[in-house]
Amino acid sequence: MNNLEVAQYNSLFLDPEKDRDVINALTAKLVLILGRFTENRKAILDKLREELKKYDLVPIIFDIEFPDGRSMIETVSLLARMLRFVIADLSDAKIVINEIQEIVPANPSLPVQPIMDSTQSEPSILRKHHDNPGYLEPISYEDINDLTAKQETIVRLLKKRRRNLVNICLD
Repeated sequence: MNNLEVAQYNSLFLDPEKDRDVINALTAKLVLILGRFTENRKAILDKLREELKKYDLVPIIFDIEFPDGRSMIETVSLLARMLRFVIADLSDAKIVINEIQEIVPANPSLPVQPIMDSTQSEPSILRKHHDNPGYLEPISYEDINDLTAKQETIVRLLKKRRRNLVNICLD
């Protein structure tokens, strides 16, 4: 990131009256997509990201180098507090299991939708999160076309859970 980009980002927070608007704008649209970045898996995650844009969302895939001094899990955990929701592809992704283990307990009002290749099953270690209000039942998909077909259902489920969680927090 160059200095101009940093300056633009910092300028968003210079006006205390606009801080709430900036935070609301970010948290209303940011969606984190977690998964494995092998060639086949990355193509599926990229397609998922493109499809999510059709719902006026801003999907983020962490296929980047992480900030100095922070691990990947620390960075994901920090970002989780600013997200609308998370879609986590569990297919062949052991690191995603660790990320979910960090995110879900620390962010009970954050909807997390696990998805996975239909040839796989939810790792047993994640079943303990079924009691967490933000953790949704995993959705299986056959291939990239099947996942695309289920996209609307996934977004609808996440938005509904988000509304329910927000209402619980306001009560």
